[in-house]
Amino acid sequence: MSISKIDDIAYGRGVSFSWFDGSFISAGRHRAVFEFYEDRFLSIRNTRNVIYQKVMS
Repeated sequence: MSISKIDDIAYGRGVSFSWFDGSFISAGRHRAVFEFYEDRFLSIRNTRNVIYQKVMS
């Protein structure tokens, strides 16, 4: 599971930052998109199969 977007910015660049025990988001109101996915490791390339997305404000 990961945060795919914060305020329509991919991975929340500039709005959030990661730490070894979680992610921190700047103060205020935000819109976040969480996604549950599975990684498929193939010999040619890796693919990400998104199973479920949840949008929260």
